[in-house]
Amino acid sequence: MKSNASVAERLRYEFDKSMAAGPIALIGWLAVISLAMISFAGLVLTVTRFAQDGAEPLGFVEAFWESLMRTLDSGTMGGDTGWGFRLVML
Repeated sequence: MKSNASVAERLRYEFDKSMAAGPIALIGWLAVISLAMISFAGLVLTVTRFAQDGAEPLGFVEAFWESLMRTLDSGTMGGDTGWGFRLVML
């Protein structure tokens, strides 16, 4: 039997099915989205070469780590300097 569902409808169905799997699926999606955002922030810091005032630009791994630390402990942002760096870390 041939399916007439579009790709968007299939993706929506698969997403809904994963959400119906329970709280573990929700936590998994939260982890995936969080890692994607942290990676994106690390990439932006690496490409734009934003750094704290007086510091050298960060490589991707270090920028990823800085972003992860600010995600887990927002108090880490208290000592940040440099507006470009601060904006990315928000």
